[in-house]
Amino acid sequence: MTRRGTSEFSCPDQYAARLGAFYNSPINGLSLYAGGRFEGVPAEDLIGGSAGYRRPGYALSVEPGVVLSRKNLALNLTVPLAVYRNRTQSYQDKQRTKETGEYRHGDAAFADYVLNMTVTYRFGGSKHTGMLRDMVPEWNELINKD
Repeated sequence: MTRRGTSEFSCPDQYAARLGAFYNSPINGLSLYAGGRFEGVPAEDLIGGSAGYRRPGYALSVEPGVVLSRKNLALNLTVPLAVYRNRTQSYQDKQRTKETGEYRHGDAAFADYVLNMTVTYRFGGSKHTGMLRDMVPEWNELINKD
């Protein structure tokens, strides 16, 4: 099978960055999250070859979320909603443009939204706080308000 003149699929680099804030609601165990997400696949790899087939591009999303927690268990649900998407020229697109003089730009497939769910269980009981216990003396009182 060949794609755009190559039978090799690339194992491309990927990147992702998130920035946001949590709000601990007055309801015990309920937190709200609001943030942003920037992620993508570059046209060329930082390490290794770039000639394999890939669909490079990036997306910028707003990301609301909710966290429900009780003792050692936390459920986290976020839904990044894409607000900007850009399918950039791939390595093959650039090569064909250079060879033919005709601008080439492939297609892309971006999700409008993604549903992310995380389940976290903390082993060791609710008294285990790690380094924060030593740094903030009142920490045990803050986390053990139940």
